[in-house]
Amino acid sequence: MSDPDYYKVLGVSRDATREDVLKAYRQLARRYHPDLNPGDKAAERQFTEVQQAFDVLGDPEKREQYDRYGTAAFQDLGGGPRTRTYTWSTGGGAGGFEDADLGEIFGDRFGLGDLFGRRGAERAARPGAALRYELEVPFRTAVMGGQTEIQVTRRRACPACKGTGAEPGTGTRACPDCGGSGRKQVASGSLGFAVPCPTCAGRGQVPEKRCSHCAGAGLRDRTDRIRVTIPAGIDDGATIRLRGQGQAGAGGQSPGDLLIQIRVAPHPYFRRSGADLTLEVPITVAEAVLGAKIDVPTLEGTVSVTVPPGTSSGRKMRLRGKGVPGHNGRPPGDQYVEIRIVVPEKIDDPSKTLVRQFDEHNRVDPRAGLWD
Repeated sequence: MSDPDYYKVLGVSRDATREDVLKAYRQLARRYHPDLNPGDKAAERQFTEVQQAFDVLGDPEKREQYDRYGTAAFQDLGGGPRTRTYTWSTGGGAGGFEDADLGEIFGDRFGLGDLFGRRGAERAARPGAALRYELEVPFRTAVMGGQTEIQVTRRRACPACKGTGAEPGTGTRACPDCGGSGRKQVASGSLGFAVPCPTCAGRGQVPEKRCSHCAGAGLRDRTDRIRVTIPAGIDDGATIRLRGQGQAGAGGQSPGDLLIQIRVAPHPYFRRSGADLTLEVPITVAEAVLGAKIDVPTLEGTVSVTVPPGTSSGRKMRLRGKGVPGHNGRPPGDQYVEIRIVVPEKIDDPSKTLVRQFDEHNRVDPRAGLWD
C-alpha cells in the first residue's frame, strides 16, 4: 500500500468518532489476527494494514496530521507508521493502541480474554470453578421444605501441602521461566504481548520440591457428604447456590460455588402451579346430582368438602391456604379440588330405564350456545 486510505482500511467514515474507529479495529483484528489464520499470508498483510491504520486514526494528533498531509506526514518513520510491541497496563494511554484491551478484542469471540487481559497475571491463579449438581427432591419436600444430603467429588486443597504444591518441610523459589515476575513476553506476527507465565500460572513462585501427594498441583480430589437445606416452595429448575463448596482454587485462591439444580419429582395425584395445588377428585353420579360430603387429602391432612347438588364434571372448589405454605413473607397458596364424575361402564336395564325417566324430567341441553 504506497498511499493507503486508512479510513477505507478500517471501513469508517472520515468523521467517525474514536469509539467508531476502535470498534472497527477490534472487529478487523479478530478477523485477520495471524494466530487465528495460521499460514494465511493475505490475512497477515491485512492485519498489518489494520494495525497501521489504527495506529494513526486511533491517535488524535496523528489523525490530524494524516487528515492534513496524508501518509507523507509519517515518511520520517520509514514509509509509514511502524508496528510496535505493546505491554498492556491498567491505565489507558493518551492515544493509539494503549487504550485497547486485547482481552476485549479477542476474549468475547475466541475465549482468549484471560490470556491477553490487562490483569492477566492476576487472573492466572483464579478462584476455583463452580461445580454443578442435579438433585431430585420429593414433591412434598419441595413444597414443605426440608433437608437432604448429597455426595460430591470435588477438588480441594491437598491436606499434605495445605494447597501450596510444595513438599511438606520445603518452601518456594522464584520461577525460573519468568524470573519471579509472573509474566512472559511472547510474539505473534508483528505484535508482542506480556502474558501470564504458564510455568507458575502468573504467581512468580514455584515449589522447591513438588508435593509427592498432589504432584505439585496443590489440589486433590475428595468425596464429601454435604447437607443441603431445601427451602419451602422451591420450584422445579431452581438453583441453590452453596458458596465456597465448589472446586478449590489453585495457589490458595478461594473455592468456587456449588450450584445445585433442583428437579422436583412428580406427585401421584397433586399438580402444582406456583403456590397453588390442584387435586382431581372422582365422585359418583348420585353424589354429583344430589350433593355430598367427601373427604379430600391435603398436605396437612384430610379435610371434609361439601359437593353442592348439581355439580358438573370439571368444576373446581377452592380450599384457601391449603396449597404451598407461605415463606419469605409470601402468603400460602390455595388447593383446588377438581371434580371428575365417574359413570359405571356397565348399567343394567332397570337402571337404564330410571336414567331415561330422569332425563325426561330434567331435560337440559349441555351444548346450548356453546359454539354460537
